[in-house]
Formats: sequence, structure tokens, C-alpha cells
Amino acid sequence: MAETPAIKRFLDDLGRQRRASPHTLAAYRRDLTKLEHLAAGRGPSQLHAHEIRSFVARLHAGGLSASTLARMLSAWRSYFGWLTERGELSANPVSGIRPPRRERRLPKALSADQAVTLAAYAGDD
Repeated sequence: MAETPAIKRFLDDLGRQRRASPHTLAAYRRDLTKLEHLAAGRGPSQLHAHEIRSFVARLHAGGLSASTLARMLSAWRSYFGWLTERGELSANPVSGIRPPRRERRLPKALSADQAVTLAAYAGDD
């Protein structure tokens, strides 16, 4: 899917004015292309917060990680913010949307040998 002229202008501005790296620009391009795909032909002015939440839920159910969704929402938020600053939108529909919580992993337990070594080391002083 070819990017819209608005997305192209946004990415050009991001590269020139904010000096975003090529990797950031490539990630934003992918994320905004995904948004276009999910929007199914509707323009930014036709999208609302509940639809953005629905997109995030659908992507999360599809297996995308919380950190990937956080990056996507950041790109979408920046794009809609840029449109709002330019007067093309009255409000940013992504501004209050939070990504799913990241999975918290438990610390790894010491093996029995590591615990004995640690206890022996602690008793030396």
C-alpha cells in the first residue's frame, strides 16, 4: 500500500526538522502503513479514539507484543499530533490511549550450586 501524501509530508518533516534517524523513519512508515490498512480507506479525520482502541485490541489479539504496540501508538500519536498542529484535525484521537501492559517476568532463581557458592562467599568475611 502506497503511503498517503500527508504521511509522506509528516515523515519528511520528522526527518528534516526533528532529525529522526533512518531507522525511526522506517519504523514510523511501517506503523502508519499499518494504521492505513486498519482504517480501511477512512482518512485521519474519520478515526476516533474507540476505533484506535479497537485496532490496538485486534493487533494485540493477533500476537503483537505490548512493546510493539507501544511503539505503534507512539508513531500514531505523533502523526495525529502533527495533523492537529497543522489544523487538519481538531483533536488527537490517540492522545489518551495506553498500550497493553508489558509482561513482568519473575527473576530467575539461583541453582542449588550457585546458592551454596553465594552462601560460602558471604561467610568468608
